[in-house]
Amino acid sequence: MRPFAWLAVLALAVLWLALPASDSAEVAVQRIGVLLRSPIEGEKRSLADELLEPKTAEGALPSDRRLEQLALGGVRFAVPGVGIEDLTIHGRARRAVIAALRQAALEGGNALEIQGELSPVVGGTNILLSLRDGQLYARVHRPPGAEIAASIPAPPSDRRALLPALAAIALMLVWRRPLLALFVGLSLGTFLLFAADPATAPQAWDGFPRRLAQILSDELSATADWKPMATMLALLATWAITARNGGLGGWSAWLSQRATDARRAQFVTWICAVSACFEAPGKNVALGWMLRTTAVRARVSAEKFAWLLDATGSAILGLCVVSPWSGYAFDLAATQSGFSQDPGQLWLETLPWRSFCWLTLAFGPLVLWSGRDFGSMLAAERRAREGLGASARGARMVFKAPEPDPRSALQAWRVLAPFAVFSLALAAQGLRDSGALSGEFKFASRASWLSLAQAAARPDASMIAALAALLVALVLSSVAGAERGVPAALLRGLRAALRPCLLIFGAWALGFISSRLGAGEVLAAALGERVAPQTLPALLFALSAAISFCFGSAWVALALIVPLAGGLAAASGSVFAAGPAALAAMSLAAVLEGSLAGALLSPLSTSSLSASIGAGADHADHLRTQSPYALLTLVSVLLFGFLGAGLYGLGPWAALALVALAHAAVFTWLSRRSERRPA
Repeated sequence: MRPFAWLAVLALAVLWLALPASDSAEVAVQRIGVLLRSPIEGEKRSLADELLEPKTAEGALPSDRRLEQLALGGVRFAVPGVGIEDLTIHGRARRAVIAALRQAALEGGNALEIQGELSPVVGGTNILLSLRDGQLYARVHRPPGAEIAASIPAPPSDRRALLPALAAIALMLVWRRPLLALFVGLSLGTFLLFAADPATAPQAWDGFPRRLAQILSDELSATADWKPMATMLALLATWAITARNGGLGGWSAWLSQRATDARRAQFVTWICAVSACFEAPGKNVALGWMLRTTAVRARVSAEKFAWLLDATGSAILGLCVVSPWSGYAFDLAATQSGFSQDPGQLWLETLPWRSFCWLTLAFGPLVLWSGRDFGSMLAAERRAREGLGASARGARMVFKAPEPDPRSALQAWRVLAPFAVFSLALAAQGLRDSGALSGEFKFASRASWLSLAQAAARPDASMIAALAALLVALVLSSVAGAERGVPAALLRGLRAALRPCLLIFGAWALGFISSRLGAGEVLAAALGERVAPQTLPALLFALSAAISFCFGSAWVALALIVPLAGGLAAASGSVFAAGPAALAAMSLAAVLEGSLAGALLSPLSTSSLSASIGAGADHADHLRTQSPYALLTLVSVLLFGFLGAGLYGLGPWAALALVALAHAAVFTWLSRRSERRPA
């Protein structure tokens, strides 16, 4: 076993043991959002749907949106061991209710105006929350006397909720078998879930698989979480078809004449990753389809190729105004208390504080220009340069990428056409859903571009685009007379795509079970509400990184931490030296950067998994070589960026310059040339 695996497992164990004990009230407050989205007793509508129904101001927003209004009265939270006179718990519950309602309105494409954000409104809706007997209850009293109620299981969550994800991550590094590690983590999570809520547990052991399958199928049918897997399946099948009909071979032959060495091949990969602003897994699979053969011929290691896809793609998604992730993140932040600006203003104000994304984006050109690497990436690059293979001996590839068929005529347009259709279909659906085609889009407005990005984030868009690309590849092969062998290639591609899809599904299922156990709430509650404003951005950065690492998703961390960050920044901004506006911008940027950093390090991340798939790399090798680079950037940003700026009052550009200098100095000290000089 490699020392990296032992050190990583030891670090995970130490961090898990060092996690402070969770207070039941703090964890329960984090679950209020789930409670409000749960069905009302005896109905299918949720509490949030019912609360957002009463008053609507039509015409206050564009035609596809509504301005919903709510008068909020008293909010009380009864928790065992906490007196009803404790105003702190009621204030935290009120902020959680407001954040959950704003999020529910945002998911419905609407905006929400609340009367009584800070203090109760006479004649408003009163909400009584209570925690007892392992259940979290909500009873809503609406004038003139109507009453509705809902409840959800609230098992006593502690750090055991993190065990399934951490166990899967540790075993993935030790065993180097991602599917087996995910199965063990999922089994452990299922056992803990049924142990915490015996009423839902099956009566016999042989009923556990059936009950788990029912829970997962119910969640998949209620959400669109299956669509990214369908997207990846269609793209991998398209890859196999273009390898058979001569399209991939023609494109690789043309590109190899221009990317003649490893440095140029890496630069082409970096440029393509920067240019593509759509979401993983489609992005990494599509770019791997287009560039992998050229990278292998130029003697670029599979680990370096996967790192360029993963890190550069994540950084540009975080920075670009038209990326789906940015559209969701800033629209979410604009609806939460503490962030009073519109999404476009928030994007602009946080840009100077986005040091993790800026450094990650610049890291690629620095490595390419210098020709230097360090750690396990250095060993991988030297192996590839010396002709010992793009992957290490004994590597277990996530996806055995199809190579160009030498018997087919070279026709580069047969691969360019499906790729262009995929990109254009994504753009067209985003323009349609954002109102650009109906004349409502304002090209000079940052908010309009963010709304375009949010429209492109819908899972339907990527799936439809991938299916269109697959259809075009099939039609072109038939029209050009290259259909012979294409059905067999399609079947081989679908069969080879089975394991990657199982990995993506397993990572999603483990994240879902962890959320049911309350893992995110436990980590969010660990921060508490007694934080010095000078250290708040650094703590938010570390907390959001921990959540996205455990869940393998930056999207989950945003939904959990953005409301908390808004409330904490608003509460302590008055005593911050640079003012409340500066603390709010730093806090939001810290959450955004931390969530991306944690996802970049997580073995469960869709981005990392799809990068391993697209690069044809061993997933454990990809994590082992990428982690030192991501950790170097993460530590530099945490110490010299958010912590230094909070403690010493540095401005955003001064903090960014300090982080860049420290990062470059440490990299220069650690790195060596990738190509050995001849003796």
